[in-house]
Amino acid sequence: MDQESVKKVTAFLEMLINRDGYAENLVEAGFRSITPDAIRMWVEEGVKLLPDGVKKLYFENPFVAPITRRVLIRHWRLVDHYLGHPEDTLKKISSVNPENAEVLRDRDVSEYVVKEVNDTYNYLKHFIGDS
Repeated sequence: MDQESVKKVTAFLEMLINRDGYAENLVEAGFRSITPDAIRMWVEEGVKLLPDGVKKLYFENPFVAPITRRVLIRHWRLVDHYLGHPEDTLKKISSVNPENAEVLRDRDVSEYVVKEVNDTYNYLKHFIGDS
């Protein structure tokens, strides 16, 4: 990754640390963007909540990882609310779009989402615990 890209990523992470409400607004926008078609595609294509490219950039890059760790620690309550409690994530996905609730009634779909939430939470917990 070139230096300019690292600068942009670290500037974004610094905003997450320093701008009150910014992380919460991003999470809300993310939930609002979820559609039934997106949920079905996640399951059909095995989409990961934390793709390898994101892990490489935010968690493995030696210049970015320490700032990522600070962001996670600063916003751990938000992380824990959704990722530490998959039922809260399912409720939120359903509440932003009632059609999402219908898709999540399919056991295979809801189990996939819960597994991704749990796997991501465990990865993040391990990541900040390694500091």
